[in-house]
Amino acid sequence: MDAARQEGIFRDLAESRAEVDALLARADPAAWVNERTGRRVLDVAAHLAQWEAFAAESLEAFSAGGEFRLPPPFEIHAVNERVFREHRERGFAEVRAFLAESRARLVAAARSVPPDRWPGPVTYPWGARGSVDALLLDMRGHDRHHAGQIRRAAGPA
Repeated sequence: MDAARQEGIFRDLAESRAEVDALLARADPAAWVNERTGRRVLDVAAHLAQWEAFAAESLEAFSAGGEFRLPPPFEIHAVNERVFREHRERGFAEVRAFLAESRARLVAAARSVPPDRWPGPVTYPWGARGSVDALLLDMRGHDRHHAGQIRRAAGPA
């Protein structure tokens, strides 16, 4: 992995997070993202933060020669439900701080992986294996997906 490509990925992550942060700054944390599931803006922010913390843990373990993955049997909906429950009573400022901390931890963990090890394979939190850049790009896509949900909940700027 060359340095220019790595820096491009870090720029993409910064841009996607800036978008999420701007949306969260104007969103009502209690606004519904999905009334059917009962998910609010606060829940989505906590979800983003927790998955980035999981991804950071995977990269930290990889750097140390190990691996991290959520314990099997892995079932995405059960993990997400647990995340929503664990963060439901946290304040919005606390969740936003956790989001910032998780992103900083993710970037620091990625930067700690030597460039020659970026091809991996690194074990992702959900058990798949791949490259460091693919994991980071997945986190960027995760930001973008949920930014759309927050944007709809926040309404026009």
